[in-house]
Formats: sequence, C-alpha cells, structure tokens
Amino acid sequence: MAQKSIWDAAGREAKAKDGDRGQPLDRVLFMMGNKNSGKTTLLSRFLERSDERKATAGLEYTYLRKSSASSMGKDVAHIWELGGGTSLADLIDVVIKPNNIS
Repeated sequence: MAQKSIWDAAGREAKAKDGDRGQPLDRVLFMMGNKNSGKTTLLSRFLERSDERKATAGLEYTYLRKSSASSMGKDVAHIWELGGGTSLADLIDVVIKPNNIS
C-alpha cells in the first residue's frame, strides 16, 4: 500500500501502537533546528498549506485537527516550532512539560 501523506503514515503508526482506541488522539510535535534548515517549509507541506512561508520569529504554535475512522471525534496534533537557532533555546521550557513526554 502506497503512503498518501505524512499524516497517513503517522496515523497508521499510531493505530499499530494504540490499537483500536475508540478515543481521539491528542499529540504534541516540537520542531527545532538550525536557522534556515527548512522547518517551516516541512511544516507547511505536512499541514498541506500553500500560503507564503515566513521565517519563524521565536516560538510559534499551530494545530491540526483531522477526522479518524478509528475514533469518535477528531485527532489533534499540537505543533510547536522554535526558530532562531540556539539563540532562543530557553523557550523550549514553554513546550516541554512532563505531560507532553511519554
């Protein structure tokens, strides 16, 4: 079976891990990397957005809600992107909390 998108691949992996859960997933994705490494471009493609991309200024948040055939409701992906290279590394503490790490 050919993969249609990153979201489809992630959904298959989550289903294999969690089985037929019946409840929507609520996950956190944190992206960081070197300045001008393509983080925003990758996220735009993942989110299937065609709007003009701009450099990330600090810490940015977006989310994606998607219906799932295996749950009652919509799965949610909370997406955080840290721009500016290592100069803003202290902002990681805003996102990384014990309830986000499992």
